[in-house]
Amino acid sequence: KFLFIVLFGLSSIIQALIGVRGAIGIFLLFLLWIKYDYGKKKPNMILLYSIFICLVIFMTIIIPQFSYRILETDSGPLASISNFLYNQGFSMLVFHSSMQINDYSVIPGIQSFIPGSSFLISLVNHELPSYYTNFSRYLSFQLNPSLYNQGFGLGWTLLSDFYIFSGRTIIGFIFLSYLWGFSINKLETLAQSNTTCKRILITIAPSIIFIPRAGVSTIFPLIIYACVIFFIINSFRKN
Repeated sequence: KFLFIVLFGLSSIIQALIGVRGAIGIFLLFLLWIKYDYGKKKPNMILLYSIFICLVIFMTIIIPQFSYRILETDSGPLASISNFLYNQGFSMLVFHSSMQINDYSVIPGIQSFIPGSSFLISLVNHELPSYYTNFSRYLSFQLNPSLYNQGFGLGWTLLSDFYIFSGRTIIGFIFLSYLWGFSINKLETLAQSNTTCKRILITIAPSIIFIPRAGVSTIFPLIIYACVIFFIINSFRKN
């Protein structure tokens, strides 16, 4: 467990250095969760609020000084903290924006569950624009083609996946939301006694923790990769 925590921490630090601050924030909260016996112990609220304030300052002032993300030259510490808190609603903005697009390509949907499918399709159709193979890119292009061509983007949300895969129906959206939570809980339970489930859970755990700002395309391909890699390893082991 200690090795996995260290690897998760190194991954979060590397992401922070390239400008992804959310990963290290989640990692620090993850350590706090472990400290209080995986949520079983009642935390000291004064200590918790103090840690939260230090975390916000650390992520908005300290981390950007070492990050490759471009900083605004006229923004001071208070402005940085204010912008950080304001931007926490950005995921809901992306979700709302994704609901305004009706003609998504089916290719990203296939790619979400079958890794490498978009690459194979692009080999057949060389004129296929890159934004047709990714929900996030397509959303960014539809909202502002000029900014998209300059390299800007919005990212994606798990809620947007549920909205699209549910056929844009509230019943389907609720069902997929429930199915997602049930499946993660079931996988965690099975991992206690099933080695395969445990391997899959370890493989996708970092992505699951950060998935609200990503999507299912960061999970299902990993499961397939993990199963293939473990099959190859076991084959070598038997021989």
